[in-house]
Amino acid sequence: QGADQIVEVLLGSDGSTDDTAALIASLNDSRLRLFSFNERRGKPAVLNDLIPAARGEFVLLTDARQEFDAGFLTEALANFADEKVGVVSGELVFRTDGAQSTAAEGIGLYWRYEKFLRSAESRFRGVPGATGACYMIRANLFRPIPPSTILDDVAIPLTIVAQGLRCVFERKAIAYDRPSQTPRQEAIQKRRTIAGAAQLLRLYPQWLWPGAQPLWFEYVSHKLARLTSP
Repeated sequence: QGADQIVEVLLGSDGSTDDTAALIASLNDSRLRLFSFNERRGKPAVLNDLIPAARGEFVLLTDARQEFDAGFLTEALANFADEKVGVVSGELVFRTDGAQSTAAEGIGLYWRYEKFLRSAESRFRGVPGATGACYMIRANLFRPIPPSTILDDVAIPLTIVAQGLRCVFERKAIAYDRPSQTPRQEAIQKRRTIAGAAQLLRLYPQWLWPGAQPLWFEYVSHKLARLTSP
C-alpha cells in the first residue's frame, strides 16, 4: 500500500565516484529520477535543486541507508489532512543486538528522551525540527536554505513553520537505522549537531525574536539551550 503512493523517487548523486548512475539505470524503473552532480557540494545544495523539481504535492526527505516500515507513508500522509500541518516528522527506531556497545546504549537512552520531548512538543504547538532521515513536507512550502547549512532537518521545517504551518511528530511513521557503535562515532555526530545549532544563530538571527518564529520557546529551549549544557 505504501509503495503504491510513491509517484517518483528523486536520487541526488553528490559528486559520486562510484557506479551510482549505472546502477540506477539498470533498475529500469520510470519512477526513478537521478540527478547527478559533478561537483560535491553537500546535502543542502542537493536538496535545493531536487525539491523544486519534485512533481508530487508532498516530498519525503531521507538519507541513503534507512529502511522504512511498510506503513510509513500512510501514517505520515494522514497528518496532512489538517491543512495547518506543513511538516511531518517520522520516528527513527534504532535496531540493536545483544552485543551492542556502551555508545549504542547511550544513544538509545538519549534518543528515547529526545522522542519524548518531540512527542510533547507535537501535542502542544509543534516540533522545532524533524528527524532528518524520515520527514515529509508540503512541496510548495519549501524555501531554499544556505548551502552551508549543517542541520537541514531544522532549517527546512522551521522555515515552513515561519510561514504559519505546523511541524508534527508521528510516532506511527517508522524508519529503521543502527546507532553509532563507538564513542568516537557518537562524539563526531554530537559535535556536528552542536555546531549546527550554533550555526543557526548566524544563518537565521531573526528566529531569536519571538515574533519571527511561532515556535520561539521550543526552538530556544530545545535547540539552543543545549549549547549551554555540559
